[in-house]
Amino acid sequence: MVDTQIRSRGIKDARVLKAMETIPRHLFVEEALMDQAYNDNPLPIGERQTISQPYIVALMTEALELTGKEKVLEIGTGSGYQTALLAQLADRVCSIERIASLANGPGSCSITCMPIMWRSGSGTGRTAGRKNPLLMRSWLRRAPRKFRPSWWNSLPLAAG
Repeated sequence: MVDTQIRSRGIKDARVLKAMETIPRHLFVEEALMDQAYNDNPLPIGERQTISQPYIVALMTEALELTGKEKVLEIGTGSGYQTALLAQLADRVCSIERIASLANGPGSCSITCMPIMWRSGSGTGRTAGRKNPLLMRSWLRRAPRKFRPSWWNSLPLAAG
């Protein structure tokens, strides 16, 4: 997958390529779709959501230009695949998922260094199976310090 779909399309960041070679993508999709996990297309993950195709994930991740010292906020975890990649590339990752069934999906068991927290529209929620909440993804952002919300440093983050 990395050679044929990602490196061949111009992704050059060695850390991104290594993370994509290391993280087992098939663990972030339903069992019935595991044989398609490395195909060059998005796959359904439930709740009318998808796991993006590998190239798009690599492109978005490379665009962040992560050095390993950043705190990354990801809104809308989805499968958790992007979050697992970010955990390999940033100092800390904070990601939030509002759909409980996705927060408890196949990828939630694969992210051993950080739990998933989900919140309902009313603000109520619970941590999905871990002590220290990690919040999860949609379009990820590396927020420059001047744009970070006042609560940024108070977020409960797991060491990664």
